[in-house]
Amino acid sequence: MPYVANPLARVTPASERLWEVDWLRGVAIVLVVYYHLMFDLQHFRLLDIAWEHRIWNIQAKAIKSMFLFLAGVGLQLSVTAARSRESAQTQLFWRYAKRGGAIFAIAMLITLATSIALPRGTIHFGILHAIGASLIITYPLLRFGYWLLPAGLALIALAFVLVDYRMDGYWLLWLGVLPHEYWTVDYAPLIPNLGVVFLGVCAARWAWSGNVRRLALRTQPGYRVNALLCLLGRHTLAIYLLHQPLLFGFFYLLDLLTIVQLYA
Repeated sequence: MPYVANPLARVTPASERLWEVDWLRGVAIVLVVYYHLMFDLQHFRLLDIAWEHRIWNIQAKAIKSMFLFLAGVGLQLSVTAARSRESAQTQLFWRYAKRGGAIFAIAMLITLATSIALPRGTIHFGILHAIGASLIITYPLLRFGYWLLPAGLALIALAFVLVDYRMDGYWLLWLGVLPHEYWTVDYAPLIPNLGVVFLGVCAARWAWSGNVRRLALRTQPGYRVNALLCLLGRHTLAIYLLHQPLLFGFFYLLDLLTIVQLYA
């Protein structure tokens, strides 16, 4: 399986995958595409959407939390599968450090791209930054097991303390301390999002102990729509990276063909 298809579960062959995890990822990426489609329609002035309404803020936070939670789930399942196959445990640290570093490097390219395309809304620490950093940080902490649960809850609670705190400069942006008058199109600081990853790790340890289902589920997803969601869930990173350029290109093509008049 290509690396970009699913960096959080690459260790596990498709024949041994837990379809319900891929299904949840598929649901998450569909929600992302929908949210960004609405954003693009507003950006190109094809729809009038009140982004300041609370419902859109709740949707954005819920989608991010879903991805980060599943990143924790995927990390725990992937490490469990790898440890069952390999005796050289020390090599696993560098494997997951490289994986997290690769995702973080992609995130930095997004930072560069948005600084050019959207200077006012540049993504300095978005969802991919958070996932990449969280993979690197969380792997060596897996040995603490369920102690990550109170640690995760503490990080989430700490975010409520930092929510109104402001400082000059961007030095603590990655932790959740915002500069004055800061705005971006995507922001996912480690506080509280690393805590959400910790919760995903603990959920995976309980629900799929030893990568075996605790809950009674069918062994195949059934129904074509569920199978399609599982397929999408196995390629979330590629879809995440490609869907926005494709959507923008589509709308610009419509403008070029004078089918719709953008920025009217």
